Amino acid sequence: QENIKAMAESKSPESFPAMIYEFGQQGQSAALLKEWAASLAERRSIPNARGAFIRAAEVDPSDPEPHFFLGLIRMNTGDFSGAIASFEQAVARSPEMGEARSNLGTLYLQAGETQRAVDNLNRALALGSDSSGLRNNLAVIHAKGGRMEEAIREANLALVLDPDNRVARENLINFRRLLEKK
Repeated sequence: QENIKAMAESKSPESFPAMIYEFGQQGQSAALLKEWAASLAERRSIPNARGAFIRAAEVDPSDPEPHFFLGLIRMNTGDFSGAIASFEQAVARSPEMGEARSNLGTLYLQAGETQRAVDNLNRALALGSDSSGLRNNLAVIHAKGGRMEEAIREANLALVLDPDNRVARENLINFRRLLEKK
């Protein structure tokens, strides 16, 4: 209880105490750290959650999950380069993580690295990680490349997956206008 209280009260970024584990207990320690991190994230103790995921990755370097969740935290707190690094670590450990690939595609698109974005988004689709946001990102990439018909098709697919996706709806309207001007 005292350790948990100390962790929750910590104010320094990415702080989380190092765990001591017995030989053979590494997996249990990593699982406990991930569980604590998830609990801390739910309670919006983001710096501590980040620290716990970092420690979990240190305890079990082969586990992709801490890297994935670190990527989400970093992406949602504006640390885009850190998020890319974390998602890259996750897919290096588990190339079949479709959601990590989708997030990488989004981040690479924002960074202007179109080919890397396309590669990751298409890989996410191949792995079954389809989403409205992913389809909208592909639509934007097609529009940037002047392929308006494909952009419109992807924007329509985005709206099929989520009819309330305002960004995809606005993009679809804009892509149709641009196509009409040709």
